[in-house]
Amino acid sequence: MTPHLTESQLHDLLSAKSDAAANPAQLHLADCMQCQDDFASLEQSLANFRVAATNYALLNTPPRPAIGTSAHRSFFAVRRIVWATGLASVLAVTGVTLSTLHKQAPPSTPPVPTAAAQQPVSDEALLQDIDSDLSTSVPPSLEPLDTTTTASEQTTTSTSN
Repeated sequence: MTPHLTESQLHDLLSAKSDAAANPAQLHLADCMQCQDDFASLEQSLANFRVAATNYALLNTPPRPAIGTSAHRSFFAVRRIVWATGLASVLAVTGVTLSTLHKQAPPSTPPVPTAAAQQPVSDEALLQDIDSDLSTSVPPSLEPLDTTTTASEQTTTSTSN
């Protein structure tokens, strides 16, 4: 006597996870009356559950407004207003953005050459300027800090003497 099918084997057969011809459980189910009864009971339970779930959903789902009723029209009117407002907002933001991006800058006047700018500066003078800038111990942007530091050091030194 072969052992009867387990619950998991019956569930697999019920959910059609197994091949019909090659599965030994399927062959056993065809021969064993007790397993056939268990399988039929599971099928009936599943069918009853489907009916109960469907009925429960039908009873607990609010009815949709019928097409053409005032509730249906007001729902779609609100949707149209929301969409129109959203579209108007997007268009307004886009218009403002594009207008600020495409504003023309005021026409600039070409620089007027001055007498100092027209005088050619020799390469030696430029190199000397660069050399003097590089040889300073404090960069020009930090000179105000350097003068206050030296002034405070002088004050400290004079008070300690």
